[in-house]
Amino acid sequence: MKSLSAAIKKIKLEHAGFTSEEIHFLGLMDKTETEICTFLSSEFAWSKFFPTLNGPQRQILNDKLVTQRFLESFGIKMPTLLGLWHPAYGAQSNGDPLRTYEQFYAMVEQEMTEQDTLDLFLKPRAGRLGKNVQSISVRKSAEGFTVSPPDACAIELRAFLAELTIDDHSHFGSADQGWIIQHKVVQHPDLAALNPTSLNTLRLVTHLRLPSVISDDESLVRLDQAFFRVGRLGTTSDGWTVGAGLLIDVDIADGRLSKGRFSSNNGGQLTSVHPDSQINFDGKLLPFWEDAIELCKTAALFFPDVRSIGWDVAITPEGPILVEGNTSWVPLGLQTFDRGYFTAERTTLFAKEGVAVPPTRLQGTIPAIKKLIQKRIRP
Repeated sequence: MKSLSAAIKKIKLEHAGFTSEEIHFLGLMDKTETEICTFLSSEFAWSKFFPTLNGPQRQILNDKLVTQRFLESFGIKMPTLLGLWHPAYGAQSNGDPLRTYEQFYAMVEQEMTEQDTLDLFLKPRAGRLGKNVQSISVRKSAEGFTVSPPDACAIELRAFLAELTIDDHSHFGSADQGWIIQHKVVQHPDLAALNPTSLNTLRLVTHLRLPSVISDDESLVRLDQAFFRVGRLGTTSDGWTVGAGLLIDVDIADGRLSKGRFSSNNGGQLTSVHPDSQINFDGKLLPFWEDAIELCKTAALFFPDVRSIGWDVAITPEGPILVEGNTSWVPLGLQTFDRGYFTAERTTLFAKEGVAVPPTRLQGTIPAIKKLIQKRIRP
């Protein structure tokens, strides 16, 4: 009977939109129905939650180049943009073409008039989850310039550009449209100490309230949630779901780090110590915490049609800069530490604004089984 009841419960969870990974990682099989219904499933998020929160302006944020140019026009601090590399429609930040080796060479030469090394960061224009990003160092040589990726031998610049694929890295169903070229961000030494090879970033999720439902003493933008990501030694990305990085809980009251956890792909263990640097991060305060919050709240106001945004923020020695904004943040990350997203406070806020929230009970066994069968026989 126990195995039968467990099988039925799993069917109900799948019917509610939870993936096998979510069921296992979040420990949903061991939770009560009331507890389960506070968690946001990926299916509910993509089909109901985000569509009622985020409108057509999300397309701006899905294009990393447009996002940067748009936000910089309002004075938002972001990494220094050199241009977009693409053999058909690449362009430098000043509008000059960036489509050939000769044009790329000239751009690098201009940047290196007073230095021997140029550290750059490349990412797909329409990429996501930290996939395919590259951190490189360009150095002068007798033949011109060589490129040194972190884990590869130096190669000549022309060869590097030839190997730089222009395949579609998009998660949004459109052409990738090239590689964004930026100066590599120099991060705050306290964060670099945890792992120096990756840019370790804050994820701050903002919720833009509807002006019609807030009182005079309420803020139009609220900080919804936060966590911190740290990569592993030798990796370029601090990615958690696609990399081997560590996701660390953050107390939004003061920016204090707590426990961390690896993704299910990397064991899912909890830890307070970075496995490579051996630094215990539990209890450490993030630098420029209030400034980072203010930066994201300011940026959120420029997207009134996109009311839930996951901002990636880098902390430099001088303060925070905005890396990018995400309109469909992964629900698993915000629920990693055994807290369902739909707290009583959030449910009340969203209900006032007509935002879709999950039902407070799981559906019955028969409807759940019917839906599961339909999903599995659907071509």
